[in-house]
Parts: sequence; C-alpha cells; structure tokens
Amino acid sequence: MDQFQTRLAKEHAAYRSLSLVRVSDGKAIFIVFFDNRNALDDISKNIAAPWFAEYVRPHLAGPVDRAVGHIVAGSMKQSEIK
Repeated sequence: MDQFQTRLAKEHAAYRSLSLVRVSDGKAIFIVFFDNRNALDDISKNIAAPWFAEYVRPHLAGPVDRAVGHIVAGSMKQSEIK
C-alpha cells in the first residue's frame, strides 16, 4: 500500500490521503481523499481499480461495496490543506 500511496502523491496533485480501516476479520474500509470528484473518478478508473483487483480483491471473502461522497464535517492537519 505504501507504493500505491507514493505513486498517487507523485503523479496526482489532487490526491490527499488514503487510510485502510480494519473493521473486523472479514471487513475493511478504504477511505480516500481527493481535492475534487474529477480527480477521484480518473484515479479510481485508471490506477486504483487495477491495483485493487491485483492486490486486494484476491484476499476478500465477499462482495465489494463502494460509495462516494463529499465531506460535510471533519478536520485535516493544517499542513494538508492547500
């Protein structure tokens, strides 16, 4: 995952962060932040989907569920804000 994050940061200025949250033995959540929806759509299709299919999908026991939305509340470190 470190190489994936490094690639995103290097190649896409709109990328902000990626977290993997282990919810249980069989469930995890990826939380990805981008500056805008266009960047998210482009990166999801061209970079994230192939990476996910190769490195994550083989380890999953069940179906994948994906949701996209806008942040309505929260915080970021000052150094992460453009």
